[in-house]
Amino acid sequence: MKQKEKKVHPLVKTEILAKKKILENDRLVGFLKSKNIKCFSDQSPKEKFPSFNTVLKNIKIEIIRLPNQPWYLQYKFKNSHGEVKVYLHGNFRKDRPTFIYHHGIGEIYHPLQIKLIFEKSFLGKFNFFSIKTSHHENIKQIINNYINNFTNMTCGVAGSLLALDEVVNLHKSICNTPTVACGISLGGIVTSLHYYFYGTCDFYFPLAAFPDLPKILLNSTYKPFVDNQDLLGKNKSFLNSFEVPNPTAQRHAKIFPILGKYDATVNYQDAKNWWRGQRILSLDTGHSSIFVKGKEIQSYILSKINLR
Repeated sequence: MKQKEKKVHPLVKTEILAKKKILENDRLVGFLKSKNIKCFSDQSPKEKFPSFNTVLKNIKIEIIRLPNQPWYLQYKFKNSHGEVKVYLHGNFRKDRPTFIYHHGIGEIYHPLQIKLIFEKSFLGKFNFFSIKTSHHENIKQIINNYINNFTNMTCGVAGSLLALDEVVNLHKSICNTPTVACGISLGGIVTSLHYYFYGTCDFYFPLAAFPDLPKILLNSTYKPFVDNQDLLGKNKSFLNSFEVPNPTAQRHAKIFPILGKYDATVNYQDAKNWWRGQRILSLDTGHSSIFVKGKEIQSYILSKINLR
């Protein structure tokens, strides 16, 4: 008997085909190279990189809170500096749990991804915060101040993690309800790293991500877009820079990775292998098309935190 072919959402198919064409388009890759639009174009691949843990311990931060304005977390580490924004959407109520969302890399139209994934009825159950990472006001900033240098990127991730931690600490200082951290891609990396380095949130839902950023960037998919990828792959300080403490010590605790089976941006098999032994929700989506399963993602989150 012939097995039925699994139906894949048209937008998922579109994403898969579009990314395949981009990666195979020599003219596009050549154009990006000519404009110096590549990750880590402003550094030597042989330098010794600081670990994420080192950055997290030594980064200097200042937090600015103004009435009816986003919070601003300003950070500095060596020559890297930036400003992370934290938004509260709606009123804060002590009887609600708090939901904290972080976007993916390259999102300048904040908070577009939120509207794609989450419905108002879902967000209305929470005190809802969103985090916008540094140097994401326009594409030029991302290219020149975020992805141009690995230390800049590491500091940006650390700044976002510390902003997330500020929200968690605020909530726990005045509420007894749970805190929920969630993010996609870059935001999923931030969410995962907070779990391993701090672990003070009650629930974590990283979407299309795992915390080993160098492993993600060394995937062959990124070869046309990561400067000196082969040399970086031989640099031990780069390879080990995002090691997490006790990666298997808290399996089955309070983190629930959500992955796309057709994800080529954050390779599904790499992510699945990293989260081995953890409770993974695998969806029939790609990377940026994961939003087509928004209802399923929302239902899954609510079921894990026992909220209806």
